[in-house]
Amino acid sequence: MTAEIAVMAYTVLDQARADLDGTFARLAEIGYRGVETYGLVEHFGPARVRARWTRPGWP
Repeated sequence: MTAEIAVMAYTVLDQARADLDGTFARLAEIGYRGVETYGLVEHFGPARVRARWTRPGWP
């Protein structure tokens, strides 16, 4: 079994608050395949975070 790399959202929280789409796009480009949403859900709400992370072409 292989593990996929994930990011802890609080490490990019300031960037995500300023530009959620751009931050997620950059994380996917770097190779992250998962996100631990601490801080994002509280700021944006769970539906918006899920909708952004699960866009076609993203992890």
